[in-house]
Amino acid sequence: MSRLEDESTRLETLLTLHRQREWHFVRPGGNLGDQLIYAGAEALAGRLGLRCRHFDAENFVPTSIGSGAAVYLHGGGGLNQWGSGRALKNFVAALSIPDALVVQGPQTCETETPVVAERLRVALAESRAREVHLYVREQASVDYLKDFPTPNVHLHLDHDTALQLRQEDLLRMGGLTRPPSPRYVLLVNRRDDEAPQNAARRYRGVVEMDPAYYCASLGHWIRVHAFASRIFTNRLHSAIGGALLGVPVTMTGGNYHKNRSVWEYSLRERGVEWLASFENELVVDNSPPLLPKWLARSWKVQRLMMRLRGVPA
Repeated sequence: MSRLEDESTRLETLLTLHRQREWHFVRPGGNLGDQLIYAGAEALAGRLGLRCRHFDAENFVPTSIGSGAAVYLHGGGGLNQWGSGRALKNFVAALSIPDALVVQGPQTCETETPVVAERLRVALAESRAREVHLYVREQASVDYLKDFPTPNVHLHLDHDTALQLRQEDLLRMGGLTRPPSPRYVLLVNRRDDEAPQNAARRYRGVVEMDPAYYCASLGHWIRVHAFASRIFTNRLHSAIGGALLGVPVTMTGGNYHKNRSVWEYSLRERGVEWLASFENELVVDNSPPLLPKWLARSWKVQRLMMRLRGVPA
């Protein structure tokens, strides 16, 4: 990848060039926000009339796929040191198919270490694929990978595939016929390895949650965001989902560059605001908790409190 390919080579353009082929779409797994990524790419494939077979990471077996196959690996943020490793595992598996066309959907790479690049270098050294296209979804990942010395791999820049969806798509997926009347301000705070250092705060007058853990399905996840009058989030796909739904969104960073980089490339132009910290906008609640900690941690109590605040089931 000695240079960035012409930006006009969007994912849609590449898939259109190979419209006549049967595609194997592989989901790496992840949370409900990641499912928006998959839904967007699959919606694009549907609009293009592609013939697709769909696989989860667990049932993607390269030896059962004939040589010369066309494989699309859904994008996301899996090229880092702390994740499940499924994104790289899928990539390695796809590269093992002789003469394959392998397309990695728009990804974000952790750029603070050479480890990710080294893992990609090792994977590509043993590649049996005929043609490899690696898409990234923001400029920082381009800068990290653009001088990678692999001549048979094409590097492209394109938007997160969740942005292939439209408002009506999300409403339909959420079981809604029109945008609902807003009920609350939603504050999305991560509870996983990407959580920023300042995430463990209580804020006054907002519904605070991590939808990746609270929501029971993608439809539920969409409804939780759709009923918000405004969204504050350090989860990327809560920002994307809110923007697609037409809800005003303010976002801040996680534990690495991903949120800021995708905001700069894709979300700033869609009206999403950026804040260095939510404390600049929200009032921190320093009052003692209304319930004892052991009771407040109860799953049933948390669900009840959310329902009383108007959060949909």
